[in-house]
Amino acid sequence: TSDTLKVGQPFAAAWSAGGSMSVNRVQGAAGGSVTAGFYTGGPSPSAPTGSQLTEEYNGATWTAGGTLNTGRTDLGAAGTQTAAVAFGGQVPAFQNLTEEYNGTGWTAIPGGLMPVAKVGMGYGGTQTAALSAAGAPSTIPAGATTSEEYDGATWTAGGTMNTGRRDLAKGVTGTQTAGLAVAGRIAGTSTAAVEEYNGATWTSVTSYPVALRAGGGAGTQTSTLVCGGQTSSGSAPTNQNTSKSYNGTSWSAEANLGTAIYMNANCGVDATAAVSCGGWQPASTNATEEYNPAYIGAKTLTTS
Repeated sequence: TSDTLKVGQPFAAAWSAGGSMSVNRVQGAAGGSVTAGFYTGGPSPSAPTGSQLTEEYNGATWTAGGTLNTGRTDLGAAGTQTAAVAFGGQVPAFQNLTEEYNGTGWTAIPGGLMPVAKVGMGYGGTQTAALSAAGAPSTIPAGATTSEEYDGATWTAGGTMNTGRRDLAKGVTGTQTAGLAVAGRIAGTSTAAVEEYNGATWTSVTSYPVALRAGGGAGTQTSTLVCGGQTSSGSAPTNQNTSKSYNGTSWSAEANLGTAIYMNANCGVDATAAVSCGGWQPASTNATEEYNPAYIGAKTLTTS
């Protein structure tokens, strides 16, 4: 007789180097998944006030995508690699412009002007149901409590947030009816505030473990991964290499990035996988890192 036994083989969660973008990127917007991601806008060496360049990621390499009509930095985005929307930002004047992407080209939406031009917002949702959270209009540089909703044609006012701020975690986080706004800064001071959105009302929930600004983050309201960013305030803030996951209730420590970074942006659909794109290390970089969660494999042992 013989018996078969499956034995687990654990693999620790880890970040590893991903494909490099074509140019150094920082303060752009990212979205999509680990194997079908996009990154657009942000300053680049050839366009310091805002690049028009979009790059697409297939899980291994980046290739050039369509060109934004208005290059800008510190913008928001939502959606997928083949159905995205980009909004807000600055060039250097603050913008309320909206553009939609079909995987090939960007189209300006004439009626899609945001209620107010702003930068540094959190963002989530899809091309036809996007969410912009907080961020800074020129009249409230420390960060506003306003949020906005996009229906694929026009923007309307959303619920009022509890904590006004800017430089929230960058990446598509949550949806228009199940949103998540993570950390950021109020004037020059980082905050750990986290809020959830139900399509009408923002509710303060479990704070991020540390006050953090300008990290990368992507996922859902119940499964999000945040990494990098800066802690503290003043003239010498500290870049972070830590990452944390959120399950809708609490935050848990995950594997550290290979390099401490901030002003990065994440591609990813939940906390189990992510790509951290670009950022400042302390100079702008084209590097990316991919997150692979802990895994229990199995091998078969047969005895007789």
